[in-house]
Amino acid sequence: MLTASIVEELISNLEGITLIGGFSANEGGTLSGKIAVKVGQEIDSLRWDVVISPYYPLKSIGLTSSIQFRNTHLLAYPHIMEDGSLCMHTKEYKDSESQFICDLESLQDWVQTYYIQGQKDAHYEHLIVKPHLVNNQLYSFCFADTREVIPIGDFGLVYYTRLKTGWHMGGG
Repeated sequence: MLTASIVEELISNLEGITLIGGFSANEGGTLSGKIAVKVGQEIDSLRWDVVISPYYPLKSIGLTSSIQFRNTHLLAYPHIMEDGSLCMHTKEYKDSESQFICDLESLQDWVQTYYIQGQKDAHYEHLIVKPHLVNNQLYSFCFADTREVIPIGDFGLVYYTRLKTGWHMGGG
């Protein structure tokens, strides 16, 4: 399990990422803090709010990730969600320290690819569209772009799951 001091130590050992202040844990065990990712010699670093859930690195159905990097000033860039969170799909490690290093390196890769180089993806899947209230129930449409043309009247399988009760728009 990650602690604030372990997170701070891991960050201090990585080149190109600096800690802004310290990390702290709330009553539920969620860690939060701020980091800066170096962009270049003449450009200021990008600042990110970091939130790490107590069950990190495990994942939960209905949550985007058990770690979130947020910057609401980057909403126009690819893979930045409505709340400013970066959508990442990283390699999975069983131990939290290796996973955290991998996630930070993926953040650096995103900065290089999308912020500095300005790349755009030719194909991008929208996994969940903003939920809407229908008959006092929240519903969302989940889809992915396909390369095939699906004939009208065709059928197939759809896999879905209920979002975890109580989680809506990043709340808890």
